[in-house]
Amino acid sequence: MEPERNVGEPVRLFSSRFDKPLLKKRVSPIKLIITGFFFIILIGAFLLQSSFALKPGKSITFFQAIFTATSATTVTGLVVVDTGNTFSLIGYLIILFLIHLGGLGYMTVLSFFFLTGNNMPLKQGIFMQEQLNLPSLGDIVSFGRKVLALVIIFEGLGMFMLSIVWSFYFGIKKGVFYGIFHAISAFNNAGFDIMGNFQSLTAFATNPIINITIMLLIIAGGLGFFVLTELLQLWRKEITVMSLHAKIVVIMSFFLIIIGTLGILFFERTNEHTLQPLSIPSKILAASFQSISARTTGFNTIDISKLTLPSTLVLDFLMFIGGSPGSTAGGIKTTTAALAFATILSFILQKPHTEILNRRINDEIIQKVFVILLVSIVIIFGATFLISSHEGATLKASLFEVISAFSTVGLSTGLTTQASVYSQTILILLMFIGRMGPLSFILLISKTHKSKVQLPEEGVAVG
Repeated sequence: MEPERNVGEPVRLFSSRFDKPLLKKRVSPIKLIITGFFFIILIGAFLLQSSFALKPGKSITFFQAIFTATSATTVTGLVVVDTGNTFSLIGYLIILFLIHLGGLGYMTVLSFFFLTGNNMPLKQGIFMQEQLNLPSLGDIVSFGRKVLALVIIFEGLGMFMLSIVWSFYFGIKKGVFYGIFHAISAFNNAGFDIMGNFQSLTAFATNPIINITIMLLIIAGGLGFFVLTELLQLWRKEITVMSLHAKIVVIMSFFLIIIGTLGILFFERTNEHTLQPLSIPSKILAASFQSISARTTGFNTIDISKLTLPSTLVLDFLMFIGGSPGSTAGGIKTTTAALAFATILSFILQKPHTEILNRRINDEIIQKVFVILLVSIVIIFGATFLISSHEGATLKASLFEVISAFSTVGLSTGLTTQASVYSQTILILLMFIGRMGPLSFILLISKTHKSKVQLPEEGVAVG
């Protein structure tokens, strides 16, 4: 039996001759993550504003560089300048580097850093365990190796398929680089494209290979590395049953893709600016692509600004939920949404606890679910009010842009590029909070309070 450890006692994951002074100082992991993100964005902005990162004759302000670096690091995809027409090859590589740092997750990078050291404080290990959605501290080492392997496999296959197709469009040299860039952007759910003129992938709305390849990359990145590992183990018959977490993620992801596809198909079928001109197979392909992309990435093959109001609300719903914990996606996460629905159903059925897939969920987890929901709604409502009142924009456009930024999706109706610095600053903060996660944001601003007395209990009428 393993001996008990005190909260401040370090956990030795494996030995190393290097000793990290940072670990001895017991630096708050949340503050360390935020500080790391801040410096990565700042360095990225300085690099992106440099002449070598820009095409000849192009220039951007430092604020535009900050916005772009934040969008890339938080794997959002919202832009204030056209990526394809503004940045040079070096600029593209800088953006890819920022995407990879943000996509793999600064927590993952941080875990690699800690694992090359001698000790990890238990509190920091627990925080990383929760952020990465790992069942135990000992799994962090194997998790890091599996993440690296999965990234190489998925991005490699995506690069290969996209490079082949785009080589026919742009020639081998340009086609291969386009394949590399967009495969990385898709798997990391970043949504950055270098097609130019803010057109995203609208020119390839009917190409099945490009669409299916990018959709699969988006789905894989949005499922989360832990779920991908379980699916791989299930395929190899190393396990026979998936964990409850993996089951919820897979079921919710499938459900949201179907609901989103059917919703877009129904509401856009007669819209001459989106799906109406396409053949039936192309309609299904475009609707599926937009349903998948809306939850995590931000690529689009149809004009988002021309969508009907019901379709826009469908995308709002999909973006708000987002991807899954431990993935490259944002949003409140599929598990949070599933547990919220399960709690409501359990209440309707008069069950004493939340139940889902024949399992009872701990009340503390349910408390976190509704804290995340409420805080997210308050942030989105507040930001929408500030932007719409300042810009004079419609509620439809303001809400869409805010949810897209907060959920690190990157879809836009065009408001972001036209907005003032005031509103763009709000979007930067939303992207940062969204990538960090509502729960981490709460932990950052909260203080531990221990009551010395047990307060009397009293009922309050609700509903």
